[in-house]
Amino acid sequence: MLDRLTLITMDNESLNLGDDILQLTIEGVLARNGGDKSIAGWDTNNWIAPWRKIDPGLVKALARAHLWRDMIENGQVTTIDELARTAGTERTHLARMLRLAFLAPDIQQAILTGRQPQSLRLRALLETELPATWSGQRQVLGFA
Repeated sequence: MLDRLTLITMDNESLNLGDDILQLTIEGVLARNGGDKSIAGWDTNNWIAPWRKIDPGLVKALARAHLWRDMIENGQVTTIDELARTAGTERTHLARMLRLAFLAPDIQQAILTGRQPQSLRLRALLETELPATWSGQRQVLGFA
């Protein structure tokens, strides 16, 4: 149970609520899509979390991609097949993961700080055909 609740307003002013109850009323219709619930008519695909929500899977994948890229650039391995054997993973999976090391720097920073769009998940990211240009990546991944 919370003893104290602090809200931060848009002006970065804080409002402390002791034992008071805060009620927020939003008009809308609750919709169900499979097991997910959402408010009908609200497009949440490009929302960015107002709080930091670091996705450990995304961070780990990004770190691995950079490790593997470094192994190639430093000459520790000479082929993708050799790297896949060393990493203990399939060649196709490794190739998809390796692309993450070439994401736009601001996209990588957003992932590391938990500021990526809520819709950005590792599986979808690995299955997405990523453009070579950073502006194209931003557009495809919802950072535009």
